[in-house]
Amino acid sequence: MGRVRCASSFTIAAIAVAQLICNRAGYAQTPPTGEPEVQVQDSNVAPPEAAPPAGPPPVLAPGAPPPVAGPVVMLRSDTYRARLQTQGPLQWRDVCAAPCRIAVDPAALYRIGGGTIRASDTFKMPRPSGSVIVDVRYGSTVKHWVGVALIIGGVLDAIGGIIFVTQADWFASRDPNNGTDYYKGAGIVSIVTGVILTGIGILLSLSSTEIEVH
Repeated sequence: MGRVRCASSFTIAAIAVAQLICNRAGYAQTPPTGEPEVQVQDSNVAPPEAAPPAGPPPVLAPGAPPPVAGPVVMLRSDTYRARLQTQGPLQWRDVCAAPCRIAVDPAALYRIGGGTIRASDTFKMPRPSGSVIVDVRYGSTVKHWVGVALIIGGVLDAIGGIIFVTQADWFASRDPNNGTDYYKGAGIVSIVTGVILTGIGILLSLSSTEIEVH
């Protein structure tokens, strides 16, 4: 009887051990749901970078003319103040300042100007595409108007000298301190001075902007 009880107790214990082993094996094979993934620390593999978002297309500045397909102009000048200008509906507007390389409208009308530069003659592009070089030797607007003023002053001075020479007796008769020779001498000096001023004025007034387009 005691042996039977011992055998039964051993059998029950064996069954209990077998069930415990099966339960642990089942837990090892099936991970519990809802638990976070295990992250491996000190990993040398960087996570993949997300592609940067595509940016918006480039926007032209307000008032900037749209790009054109035409000849590329290179402006070469003896002054940085020279500007390539194109004729607008109401006035001339700047296209670029020297030196520059820019595509322009081959059908438009152009000139060189800007600041105190005396505007050049108008011109058109010699070809609808390719490279166009514009060589500039600038003329000064200030020189031009100074020359005009010298011409006017020189002419007036010369006219006054002629009057003094031809009417010396009349002036001397009304001036007891100075005789005829004095007024004739003063008139000759005025004539010579007027001629010199007029000549200088003519040279300055001819200051102009010269261009070569090729």
